[in-house]
Amino acid sequence: MISTQSIRLKKFLISLLLAKVIITLFFLLNTVKILDFFLPQQIAIASAKKEEKKEEKKEDKEEKKDKEKESEEKKKEEEKKAAEEARTIMNDLEDKRKKIEEEESSIKEKRTQLESLKQEIEQNVSKLNELNKQIENNLSAIEKKQAEEKKETEKQIQDDKEAEIKAETNIKKLAKIYKNMKPKVAASFLEKLDLEVAKKLMENLKGQEAAQILSYVEKEKAALITEKVAQKKQKK
Repeated sequence: MISTQSIRLKKFLISLLLAKVIITLFFLLNTVKILDFFLPQQIAIASAKKEEKKEEKKEDKEEKKDKEKESEEKKKEEEKKAAEEARTIMNDLEDKRKKIEEEESSIKEKRTQLESLKQEIEQNVSKLNELNKQIENNLSAIEKKQAEEKKETEKQIQDDKEAEIKAETNIKKLAKIYKNMKPKVAASFLEKLDLEVAKKLMENLKGQEAAQILSYVEKEKAALITEKVAQKKQKK
């Protein structure tokens, strides 16, 4: 009796074990099939997202590169424009300086001629008493001419003052342009200027701005400009 029950119990346990093995195998097979179905899709989605991110990064990089290029071109254009304006103003200043020098030379020459004529007349007055009337007329004519010359000279002096004021205004404008230029570029233009113009230009810049530009100027000329500026400050 006991032996039969023991055999039945063993059969029952074996049946349970087989059932458990079958269920486990069934579960494993189904899991593998599910993975085989979903895994390629997940891989494809992940790959697509990765490619999409790569494209976005590439587009961002290209956009950044375009912006940098545009900014650089704009900067170069502004520097070119500033240089052209500076060149125009410098040429204008140089022309006016030459004109003033020519006018001053002409005035000096006329004054010398008048002085010489006056001295000649004065020396001959004692010898030409019989021609006193004629001399007086000549003197009157000379005085009239002197008055006209004086008037013309005064007008010329006034014009020179106005030209000087205008030149000073142009210097201030030029100083603003130099201020916005790179020190090295500004120095290359400064070296071409007349020493007096360069001195006035430096006087219209702040100390640090002037120092930065002068550091790129040829040493000898930079020293002369600095000396000129220092002399004016001492006079004040």
